[in-house]
Amino acid sequence: VVEHNLLNKIVVRARKSVMTKGKLHTVCKASPDSWKLVDDLMTKYSTEVHSQPPEKGALNSITAEDLKEDCDKVIAMIDEIKKSRKRPALGS
Repeated sequence: VVEHNLLNKIVVRARKSVMTKGKLHTVCKASPDSWKLVDDLMTKYSTEVHSQPPEKGALNSITAEDLKEDCDKVIAMIDEIKKSRKRPALGS
């Protein structure tokens, strides 16, 4: 999501080059709500994947319903980003 949709494939893990030609103007098409959603979900799911120190307490318990709701939010966000990239820029 971050590499392909928010950053429009400009920066991709394990690729040596950064490809900006014709893409850089599209990076900021995401709304502040989209950035917040990504931050929140990265935090939520990172605690599930990466080990936590014992004082942090038990890991979150992600249910299938949580996962479905979060996936639906991400799909809607990606659709909105794609639509915004197709709209003409203001003043054009």
